[in-house]
Amino acid sequence: MATFKNEFSWSKTRDEIFKSCPRKYWFAYYGFWNGWLKDAPERTRKIYVLKNLKTRSTNPDLYTLDFPFPAFYNAIKYQSFLSCLG
Repeated sequence: MATFKNEFSWSKTRDEIFKSCPRKYWFAYYGFWNGWLKDAPERTRKIYVLKNLKTRSTNPDLYTLDFPFPAFYNAIKYQSFLSCLG
């Protein structure tokens, strides 16, 4: 497996983040590094997981997890309603 290196680089965006909050800069670019490894320290793993969390608006694939449930629920509810009518 290839080994990745977190090499130093600089940009206008990085400069703005660093000037606004050095801690935010560290978490955004260095704190999560190697958090994907099995033997990563717990703190690094947590930073990595939190950095990679996605919301439904940024990850439309998450909608597919919720879609079948309402459809099945409504079908079962409708069948129950029909059986009550006789």
